[in-house]
Amino acid sequence: MIEYQVDEQMLEEVQAKLGAMKAKAPTVISRALNKTATTARVDLANKAQATYTVKSGGFKKDMTIKKASAGRLEAVIHSEGRPLDIDRSTSQHRGSPEPRPTS
Repeated sequence: MIEYQVDEQMLEEVQAKLGAMKAKAPTVISRALNKTATTARVDLANKAQATYTVKSGGFKKDMTIKKASAGRLEAVIHSEGRPLDIDRSTSQHRGSPEPRPTS
């Protein structure tokens, strides 16, 4: 499980750096969290596709994102599903084929 958290001290540091725009800090952070969650979901699906040689569409569909808001600075990627059936996997030949022997 990969987990990123924003604590109150981090929020206060961001607000201090923003100065007069500190009221917008929660909105900016929530947008960054949502973008990170979306990117992480794509990366997870791509790594699964590379590792298990299955199509990534099924993985992305099974992963839902609970988005962050200015009031709740937390984005959650939740994956739930059953094990993959053999018919959902694809055969990916990597590399060049071996030459056939001639007789």
